[in-house]
Amino acid sequence: MSGESGESGVGVMGVMVRIRLPEGLAKYCEGERTVSVKAATMSVALEGLVSLHPSVGPRLLDAEGRLKVHLMLLCNDRAVSAEDLAGRELVEGDELAMVFLAGGG
Repeated sequence: MSGESGESGVGVMGVMVRIRLPEGLAKYCEGERTVSVKAATMSVALEGLVSLHPSVGPRLLDAEGRLKVHLMLLCNDRAVSAEDLAGRELVEGDELAMVFLAGGG
């Protein structure tokens, strides 16, 4: 598939998953809207994304390495809480998606 990166060296014992990115983050990933990484857990998948595209790291993660509060990670179109990222195991073919949360009032 066009727009996919090669394997990340992070989490080589995992499975291949795709991470879909909104345009606002894709611009820090050489314009790629979908990036493939090999990872065992969601947090390792994010580490793999940052390993492939370091400039996206500060836009995804805070100083402690947690997902920024204005972002949500979906796995197969289902929201995943920030607390579940480290322990949530991935299976072959899972698709992750980063989305910006809307604010306002």
